Amino acid sequence: MKQLSALALVVSLLVPTTSQGQKAVSKTPPAKTPVAKFLCPDDKATVACNSFAENKEKVTENTFVCFREGVDQYFTVAIYLAANPSMWTWDAKTSSATSQNMVITWTTDHGIENDTKVPTGIFSGTWRSNAIGGYDFEEETVKASVGPSGLNLRTDL
Repeated sequence: MKQLSALALVVSLLVPTTSQGQKAVSKTPPAKTPVAKFLCPDDKATVACNSFAENKEKVTENTFVCFREGVDQYFTVAIYLAANPSMWTWDAKTSSATSQNMVITWTTDHGIENDTKVPTGIFSGTWRSNAIGGYDFEEETVKASVGPSGLNLRTDL
């Protein structure tokens, strides 16, 4: 008889029971945070834009993405400007502030970073403030400007 009581106890612990008058609680999944949909800025670059959207790359304040037309390629330009004023030096001759820092570029080809495609590289040089509220970058093979109107990049690679 002890075995039967012990078996009943084990079964009652393993088999879920419900009491009358209580409803089973249904758990609703948490609401999903809406994801911002990426809109391609150029219909001619749809293939590259789709690749960028699939990679779900994050673009920060000082990062720019350029999409190539008709191919599955885009390149990213990350600019590094010193945020700390003590990192800038005033140049009285040109009436501008300068700072040593860098520009980094990389190309994504068919969804994979590809360092054989131009532009790709880490360029160290001088950032200089300009009269229109932006900055100009100079290095031997790369020149860049960033400001209220966006980014301009020229490379002699």
